[in-house]
Amino acid sequence: MKKRFFTVMIAAVMAFSLAACEGMPSGREDKESTENGSDSLIMPPKSFGSEEDRPTPVPEGVLDDETAQQLYNLYIDINNAMLGRVNDSLIEYFSYVDVESDEFKLLDETDANYNCYSLSSPLSDVEEAYQILNGKSEKDALDQAFLDMYPSITTLLKTLNEINSYTTSQTYLEDNYAKSQEQHSALLNALAEYYTTGDIFLSELDVVADARQQESLEMMKNEGYVVFYSLNMVINLGKDILDELYLEGVWDDNILDMDLTKIQPLYEEFCTYADALLAYDDDEEALQAEGLSNSAYWSIFIMNMKSTRDSISKVLAKVEAGEALSEFDLSITSIAGQCNLSSFSTGVSDMIDSYNRL
Repeated sequence: MKKRFFTVMIAAVMAFSLAACEGMPSGREDKESTENGSDSLIMPPKSFGSEEDRPTPVPEGVLDDETAQQLYNLYIDINNAMLGRVNDSLIEYFSYVDVESDEFKLLDETDANYNCYSLSSPLSDVEEAYQILNGKSEKDALDQAFLDMYPSITTLLKTLNEINSYTTSQTYLEDNYAKSQEQHSALLNALAEYYTTGDIFLSELDVVADARQQESLEMMKNEGYVVFYSLNMVINLGKDILDELYLEGVWDDNILDMDLTKIQPLYEEFCTYADALLAYDDDEEALQAEGLSNSAYWSIFIMNMKSTRDSISKVLAKVEAGEALSEFDLSITSIAGQCNLSSFSTGVSDMIDSYNRL
């Protein structure tokens, strides 16, 4: 379970269905202007002209659609923080402090400094989700998984925030690490439960996200959103490739252990949707129909997608030739488009980021 948290390899779960619950963006006929003058593209609102059309009152203890969506969005944000900022903060702390020791012990005794990252935003999301759940009478499996994780994740986040304040001010140099042991013990105690309950929460969220994703994809197909469908599919397949690599235990240092019988079909399908998006990039009418023709982030997405495909294409060419990555290949791992899987992972993350900004 620790591997699921202590890894920066796999991009966070994509919230494919966020737009679907409110209605997909449409450039066909329904354009409203926001307060800042930019265009907000939305589906036509339902008319509540008759009693039959009026919304049914929400029973007490049942979340209305907007609040239920808000809770799901918070779950997604918490998921992303767990696999991102929280994970990074733990890695930062344990790059200085011995994770195997119950006692606070610096790995390098000649270096008096240590630190971690602030986590105020994830803590706020956790507290907000908990407050919303207090008003929900019937909890599903995902809700219960979050409630089971709540004590450990709140303790974990608060402890990391305390460590951040303590180390940022370098108070530990003034009081000779007086609070370090207390904070270290609280962190380890929280982690023991967090790994177990957090893994269950992520798994339950995967189930819900997968179901929502399929509903969204079906809706996109049925409504004729061919560009958005291809956007989601190319991201989804990029994530599928990363997931398969993770399951195989394959990364930059052992690409020749890759099972091409599983990776190659995913790669070919990925390229099919990438080619479709490149064709849409030259189709102004198709982009206009889905409200994408004036979006700067469409061009950024296409650029990110090209770099992402370049990375995985170069790696697979190496695997097919029976060649491991060279020292040069391994020297640049944080920029998409390079010949390594780290760059491919960066590319997938970049695609997700530019998609979310569309």
